[in-house]
Amino acid sequence: MQSRRSGLLMRSAVLLSLLVSVSSGAGAQTVRQRLMDRLLVTAEPTEVAEIAIAAANLALGAPDSLWAEAVIQLAQALLIDREDQEAAELWLRWATRYHPQLTEYDNAGWEAEARSMLSRVAQELGSAEADTSISTWDWSGAKLEGDGAFRLNRAALRDDVEVQVVQAGQLFDQLSLEPGTYDVQVVVDGEVLMVFQREVLPGVATVLNITEPVLAAADQARPAPIEGMEIGDGGGGGFPIAVAVAGAVGVLGAIAALLFGGSTDNGGGTNGGGTQSPTTGGIIIIYPIP
Repeated sequence: MQSRRSGLLMRSAVLLSLLVSVSSGAGAQTVRQRLMDRLLVTAEPTEVAEIAIAAANLALGAPDSLWAEAVIQLAQALLIDREDQEAAELWLRWATRYHPQLTEYDNAGWEAEARSMLSRVAQELGSAEADTSISTWDWSGAKLEGDGAFRLNRAALRDDVEVQVVQAGQLFDQLSLEPGTYDVQVVVDGEVLMVFQREVLPGVATVLNITEPVLAAADQARPAPIEGMEIGDGGGGGFPIAVAVAGAVGVLGAIAALLFGGSTDNGGGTNGGGTQSPTTGGIIIIYPIP
């Protein structure tokens, strides 16, 4: 037991010294290369997975063949050696969402099980946008097991913006969560402006930087008034109503304004005897929400 504990401490010290070297002048990409070199001579599955997690850190450089190899080695260690299919798929979902071109690094050295899982995940996420702007990750506590977290970057974010993790409740600053894929909603004044999915990885804080996307969505959802048109009661004694509907396929930003006044026929002889009812007497704006 003492020997095993010493071995774990030594591996942790090696990984820590490699990562610390980033801040002491060594290039981040060199750190990833050194981690992957060590992985090649490591046979113990847990150590392989630990090294692969460290090498998958995006702070060590943009996705490339080394990064892809680290992700696949991690998935194989989890899927084949540890028989943890759920964990392997989670890491592949995260990596594929961030870098959809992951499948292009496929090579003969990859195990069939990992290749098959990656193909399925890539197909499922085929319509998802690459995760390159909203999310960043605090990798300092990355590990094989344990909870992760969503962390909200509230800098420049208006107070009336609410971020809801559908399966867990409102996200204020940081929310500890079990590893998995979660649905996130951004709500302003009771209106859902954005819905997206993100992965929570064990020991990793997924930082959501949603200020700019929220502002862009709000701009689309609240178009400027059309020149020459005024909002009024139209003589009907009512009030304006804004109705949000989905735009035509492939067409965003379409705005139709209709001015109504007076009253309209609300029935016909078969239901209500043709009685009259007041309109809103205002302007109805129809616009899309992304």
